[in-house]
Amino acid sequence: MRIKKRLFFGLVILSLLPVLAGLWFILAFSLWEQFGHALAIIAFIFLTVLLVLAVFGLLSMIYMIETGKGIKVKLPLRLIIDVFYPMALRAGTFLGLSREKIQNSFVEVSNALVKTTKVQAAPEEVLILIPHCIQLSDCTHKITVDINNCRGCGRCQVSQIRELANDYGVDLAVATGGGMARRIIQQRKPKAVVAVACERDLTSGLQETFPLPVFGVVNLRPQGYCVNTAVDVDKLKSALEFFVRGEPANDAYRCRHYEEVASTSL
Repeated sequence: MRIKKRLFFGLVILSLLPVLAGLWFILAFSLWEQFGHALAIIAFIFLTVLLVLAVFGLLSMIYMIETGKGIKVKLPLRLIIDVFYPMALRAGTFLGLSREKIQNSFVEVSNALVKTTKVQAAPEEVLILIPHCIQLSDCTHKITVDINNCRGCGRCQVSQIRELANDYGVDLAVATGGGMARRIIQQRKPKAVVAVACERDLTSGLQETFPLPVFGVVNLRPQGYCVNTAVDVDKLKSALEFFVRGEPANDAYRCRHYEEVASTSL
């Protein structure tokens, strides 16, 4: 596994320490004698079940990523995403790690898990979701209402992404924020999503759309957040190849343009 994934798993394991401490406290200080058998037994059973589910979920994720095989049981993965990701985030920030680094690791793990689902959708069932900040801020042909307002001047990547979507025959939409992104997914009901956003929006979106297969692509931010951003189109094509054809792209679609956009936008 890449170091990015290991960071998330390490923080999840670290977040389990309080549960282990609780079990040890119950056993070592004999809560049976202090608070009665019933309360101690309930606490012990609760913590034990929580720990077993968490460990099973963690091992399931590692197994899926290492073998490329999916599993049918969703509860442990749901527990990891809903409960232990926030705990891992707090553990990481307590250790001085940036939220972006932790969230990026979570996106890497989520993408690896998506690749084990073996989802193969019809092109029209796949949605590319991009943020409006990919368009240059001084462009007068706004794409937030209709992406076809793009004139294809080539100053940003909108026309390139639109061309890629047309080549694959997939759906394409622009979101101005997390709320709109969720509404678009609810309205269009895709079978799979390729989402471009910052780490914060991607992690919240991945949590809310689970178990929908969503491949997250972290955007490039040469000028900071939410202004004149870019994306590695190689990653977009690789995700589309997986969802539409059932395998990653063999011949990488080299994005000669996004680096040029990033440099000329400075």
